[in-house]
Amino acid sequence: MNLMMEEAIRKICQLFLVPTLFIVLCVYILIFLLSLGPAKVCCKSTEMSSLENDSSLGDTDGLNTDPSPRDTDSNVEHMRAALPGSNERDCHESQKNSNTTKGTRSKETKRFKCDICEKTFSRNKRLIQHKLTHTRPFKCDVCDKTFSMEGSLESHTLTHTKPFKCDDCDKTFSRNRLLVRHKLIHTGERPFACGQCGKTFRMSKQLEHHMLRHREKTFSCKVCGNTFSTKKDLKRHQLVHAVERPFKCLTCDKGFTSRKLLIEHERIHTGEKPYTCAVCGKSYTQSGGLSYHMRTHTGERPHSCSECGKRFMTKSSLERHKVIHTGQKPFTCETCGAAFGHKGNLVRHQRIHTGEKPYTCAVCGKSYRQHGGLNIHMRTHTGVRPHSCSECGKGFMTSSSLKNHMVVHTGEKAFKSSPGLGRG
Repeated sequence: MNLMMEEAIRKICQLFLVPTLFIVLCVYILIFLLSLGPAKVCCKSTEMSSLENDSSLGDTDGLNTDPSPRDTDSNVEHMRAALPGSNERDCHESQKNSNTTKGTRSKETKRFKCDICEKTFSRNKRLIQHKLTHTRPFKCDVCDKTFSMEGSLESHTLTHTKPFKCDDCDKTFSRNRLLVRHKLIHTGERPFACGQCGKTFRMSKQLEHHMLRHREKTFSCKVCGNTFSTKKDLKRHQLVHAVERPFKCLTCDKGFTSRKLLIEHERIHTGEKPYTCAVCGKSYTQSGGLSYHMRTHTGERPHSCSECGKRFMTKSSLERHKVIHTGQKPFTCETCGAAFGHKGNLVRHQRIHTGEKPYTCAVCGKSYRQHGGLNIHMRTHTGVRPHSCSECGKGFMTSSSLKNHMVVHTGEKAFKSSPGLGRG
């Protein structure tokens, strides 16, 4: 009986002892892994799971529960691969390391060196492209100018051919956008308007520059004290005080501070008028003249007198009108004492005393004191008669001639024409 009891107790102990030892062992391993960190806990949990599923470990007596460093690291790597999202994280870290390596490599491996300027490149293709800037193999057949890129040569070639032609004046351009901008000269269209003063412009950049003039005038001229809103305007003004005027007119030897002013002046001698009104065909030497003329068709009068409210097409017309209210005539002729409200009127008057006639006809050589006199004279060569009688359709070269003719139809006395306008 005792033997049977001992045998039963021994079997019961065997049944409970092995699981108890296994549980105790797991607790110790878990405590050890927690001390190592979360990643190794996951690793050891998987290791324990594999122990539980391994049927060969039925008896844990003699089991080495102290994992070696090599086994631990191996299991940690295995667990990282098994964790969800670990692949993305590792891939990101790998890509980051790869990018860092690439960045370092691109900085360190610029081994392609230009033998002319010693500039270095990371790729041979870039070095080949760079060398073209030294050799400039693309040459223009017309002017022998060279370029480093074929596209640059093609763009340059257009400056010789100028395939875009203006239908109004036959002027040619290398770019269509230049032709479109040029056509605005003939139409008088100025689509860009200032929201503060109403002044209009052909190009948006002109409007942008104009808007700067509405800012506070902080740039002052040290010579005369005039103030300007931009430094560029100040520099342009300072040329007025400059003694040197390097751009000389070959006809009258008059000097100018810029080439643009010289070109505009030379049209006085040549009679060239590239700016033509699309409505009535009248032409002008400057684009500003056409712009002002277009107001005669549109009826626009943007300049208003603060005294009487009368409106004018140009600012200069308004200034001349103001003299009526002020009576001021500060410009006096030193020869005869005649006084004028504006300097331009004095300059034109003084030509009577000096005999100067700067406006010369390119056809017959006849000269005039005023530009308007030359304009009227040129009509004798061109045959242009812009002033037509509304009754009989007869054309006249001047408005005064038309008014004198209207007496035939109305019987009213005509206004006297301004003396000396068309005279030499």
